[in-house]
Amino acid sequence: MHVELDVSQSKMPVYFKAFLEHRRTDLDAFFTVDAFSHRVHSPVVNLKGDLRSKIRFYGEPVTSLDVKQMQPTVLAKVLLGAVGDNPFSTAIFNGEDVYEHLMEQNPSIEDRDASKKFLFRLIFGKPMTELGTMFEGDTSWVDWINEYKSRTEELNPHKEEKHTNLAWLLQFSEVQVMTDIWTRLYRKGIPFLTIHDDILCRRKDKDIVYDIMDEELKKHFKRYSIVTDHHTK
Repeated sequence: MHVELDVSQSKMPVYFKAFLEHRRTDLDAFFTVDAFSHRVHSPVVNLKGDLRSKIRFYGEPVTSLDVKQMQPTVLAKVLLGAVGDNPFSTAIFNGEDVYEHLMEQNPSIEDRDASKKFLFRLIFGKPMTELGTMFEGDTSWVDWINEYKSRTEELNPHKEEKHTNLAWLLQFSEVQVMTDIWTRLYRKGIPFLTIHDDILCRRKDKDIVYDIMDEELKKHFKRYSIVTDHHTK
């Protein structure tokens, strides 16, 4: 209700114009929680990066606080609990960039963009039997991922599509962590916007939002990183 976009009407996406025109009477039409993993979707989530820099919240520019590599970090925690120490979890909890790490482990991954696509396939695609070639030595984590994406997960709303198990688990787990953060912000009376693992807030609230995120993330992960970026040019 307190979001504006500081661009001309000609540069504003059609759906965002509709949101601004109808939000006072039909806000529910623009705010949904999906049935798959309970992720929140809104017109703000759908904005491209260059337009997010033009968001004004309560008339003020916003700051973004983003959990870096959230889903790989959740996966590292899941794997650590499922198979114990493993190369993927070790890399993540040593603070390595997961995309750089995959590139180092397999010369067939040419660049960072290819590495991102590979990780996307790992999480969202069907079981990958060739994945074991990515790391030398222990590949028990690979076996676990392939096995988990091959069995029925009763909690997955799309359980008939077994390969979606891992995507569901990671997104659902992400939502649980972020919900704890959102709840604390709400109780503190701090207004915020959400883009999955990214929180947008007024600049004057940045420090307290960061502290709350840090306290909550510490409860779940051995290591993590919060990236702060002023959405201005």
